[in-house]
Amino acid sequence: MRAVTPTPEQLYSKMSPDLRRKVDASRAQRMAAEAAVQQQFGAQTQAAIADPDAQKPVWAEQRK
Repeated sequence: MRAVTPTPEQLYSKMSPDLRRKVDASRAQRMAAEAAVQQQFGAQTQAAIADPDAQKPVWAEQRK
């Protein structure tokens, strides 16, 4: 006996419509979360590039 694992597309096509809606909602929520993380990463990167003090290591500060 040979077992075959369905592809994600085959699995999705065999789901009932209510399960597809749940999967679609979950995917949309995950994509929104990933987009928010990417946006935050981009903002932090731009802030670090614009701030010359962020380029220096912590131990480079001079003591007073």
